[in-house]
Amino acid sequence: MYESKWAGIVYGRSYNMDFRLIAIPEDFTSDVTNWALEHIIPTTRAASKLSNHPRWSLFKNESHCVVGVTCMVRDLIDDNQNEEGENLTKDSQGRPLYIFVGYGTKINHQRYAINFPAYNYTNLEIFQPLYQYVRDQWLAKDSGINRKKTVLTNYQKLFFTKIKPKTDADPNLAEQLNYQNKYPGKIFLWQNSAQWNSKLWATTALCKKPTSLCLGLASTKHLLKSSFLNGTVINISEFTIQDKLTDDALESEQNKSKESAIKKIFSLPQSLEAKVKKDLQSTFQQAGQAVNLGQELVQNIIGKQEELDLENIELKSIPKNQEETFGFKTKKSKKPSQPESQEWF
Repeated sequence: MYESKWAGIVYGRSYNMDFRLIAIPEDFTSDVTNWALEHIIPTTRAASKLSNHPRWSLFKNESHCVVGVTCMVRDLIDDNQNEEGENLTKDSQGRPLYIFVGYGTKINHQRYAINFPAYNYTNLEIFQPLYQYVRDQWLAKDSGINRKKTVLTNYQKLFFTKIKPKTDADPNLAEQLNYQNKYPGKIFLWQNSAQWNSKLWATTALCKKPTSLCLGLASTKHLLKSSFLNGTVINISEFTIQDKLTDDALESEQNKSKESAIKKIFSLPQSLEAKVKKDLQSTFQQAGQAVNLGQELVQNIIGKQEELDLENIELKSIPKNQEETFGFKTKKSKKPSQPESQEWF
């Protein structure tokens, strides 16, 4: 056994900037960083259920071990303001902040550390100093003078409550734990309770094989999509083993979700569909009646116009100087004759 040295790791948001690694141990390569994020990010799912329910996680590979907690910032720090009086628990949009804070340590041939932090549910005192990395970058932006890069943290001795071999650990439980070379495609799940969480934490801490544990997740599906091999979930009542979702399974599930969403968008309830059909039929009938009425109206107008045209033709055919006969012949008028001269004598 050896006295481990620990370096801080912080993943979260600040006032202006979105989620990112704010601090990381100085020797973390890109591969180790990606491995850590594969475990950290799933612990932040269903953030609405984090209030007063912090999620502890522990994961180790061949070279490093990380322990940490995902929680609401207001549950982590006692002083919610900085020196300028700004609220450190909300971002620029007024959204409550949540965060992963933890420590990483190097693993040697002995595979476990003597000064390992004990599980203590809502007591997050050992992680509180890590929020200083957020305070230092509170007003950081993606660009400009205040732009901050990921802080590389140094390894140093930290005085945790020690977990000693066979203290709080359960030898029978150790045989039940899942680890990387055992069933990497499955996840072992236990009921979320203070008793089980404490035993699982201590037992996993002393495990010499690459493994991982997440305590207190809200839903099984968040673990099935993660790299965790062991965990406790709020909505189960007994030990169970489930298959993890592979990349192909995840893609298939996403496609099904898309198809379902499309069907919901383009499908109508039967009652609504029937009403739409009825309205359309009524509209078509009214349109047909309007067309027929229009045709009759046009024909009537044309008929009237034809009658008027005929009358005009007849009137035009009568000479202007011709007298009206009203159907009778007229006699030609004779010029009056000159009166005969009369002799008076």
